[in-house]
Formats: sequence, structure tokens, C-alpha cells
Amino acid sequence: MERHSLLRRQISRHLGAEAGWSDDLRSFIQEVDLAYRESDADRSMIERSLELSSQELLQANTEMRVLFEAFPDMFFCLDPSGVILHCSAGPQAGFYRSPGKLLGKRIQDIPIPEVALQFERALDDLRRTATTACIEYAINERGTTHYFEARLLSMPGKQIGVFIRDISARKRAENQLLLTQFAIEHIGEAAYWMTPEDRKREREKTLQEMLDNKAALIAKLREQLKNAKT
Repeated sequence: MERHSLLRRQISRHLGAEAGWSDDLRSFIQEVDLAYRESDADRSMIERSLELSSQELLQANTEMRVLFEAFPDMFFCLDPSGVILHCSAGPQAGFYRSPGKLLGKRIQDIPIPEVALQFERALDDLRRTATTACIEYAINERGTTHYFEARLLSMPGKQIGVFIRDISARKRAENQLLLTQFAIEHIGEAAYWMTPEDRKREREKTLQEMLDNKAALIAKLREQLKNAKT
């Protein structure tokens, strides 16, 4: 078998013709040739592994990017002090300003004092526990209140990941259920001041309204609960 090309060049430069070699030298040259070939095989394997790792990493990054874009949530990557290093938002994400404009700013410097304080405390909790923290807050924009949930978790390299989710639909459904419960609980108090005839008429009216609107009320509550879970 022909010797390794690098070994052939070295032999030609330093040893000359093979005719005068001893058996020990030939055995040594053979071992060197084998070592070169094994080194080439190892290098080829490493290069192939690196190529596959790069492709897999690129594929994983692409899949994660598509995943973030598909979700309505917002994601922020922070340094240990809370400075926003990277952000990503789904097409339906809502925020008081474009997430891209927040790069380089501290997330706890949001110009809404009560929300800023919540983020500051959550970051402090995360630094102490190194696990997760969760807050809920509200932002009023153009007369409409939007509710958000922020989950903070520790990431490699002392970075912090923040997932922010719009939970307005869930909050509105919860508020509607509370109002309905409150109304039911206080029907008796209103009835106390009515005459027997008024109470009878009111019971008949309420019963008829419940019968008329039963299907619509059940459908509405189901839809609210469904939206709250998504």
C-alpha cells in the first residue's frame, strides 16, 4: 500500500532512497504511516461531526424562531441586571410599545411605576432562588385595560428569560363570573324590601328570563371559559 503523502515528502527530504534502510527503520516508518492515516480518519470524523452539529444547530434555531413567531407570547432575554438583550414577539402579541424599541433598556424601567416595581421584585426573587418567578399586571391603553402574565426563569450564562402572555380574555371571563356570582348572592337582599306581590312578580319575571336566556347564557359562559384557557 502506498505510504501517506505527507510521510512520502518527509522521507524524500530527510532519508533518501529506501534501499539502504534497516528492518527497524522500515518498521518505524510503517508505524508512522499508520499514525498519519489514523490521524486523518480522526480529523475527518471530527469535521463531519462539526458539520452535522452546525446543521443541527441551524435547524434547531430555525425551528425555535418559527415557534416563537407562531406563539402570541412575547419573549425577552435579559442580562443579570435586567437589560433587554433580545426580544421576540408573536404576530398577535400586544404591548404598550414595540418590543424592538426596548433593546438595551432595563425591563424594570417600564414607565408605569407599579409594573416596574413588580418586575424589580420578581428579578430580586429570581436572583435569590435561581428558579422561576411569576407576576401579573395591567396596562391601560387608550381607555382599554390589558392584562399580562410574565414568567421569569434563569438561563445559562446568568441570563434571564421572560415570557409575557396576554391574559386579558381570561381576566375578563373571571371578572364576568365574579359579577354574576355577586348578583346572584345579592338577589335575596333586594327581594327583602319588596311586597309579597312584587316578589312574586319578580320571581316569575326572573324565571321567565332564565328560561328564555338559558341557552344563550350557557353558550356565553362556555365561550368565555374557552377563551380564558387559550
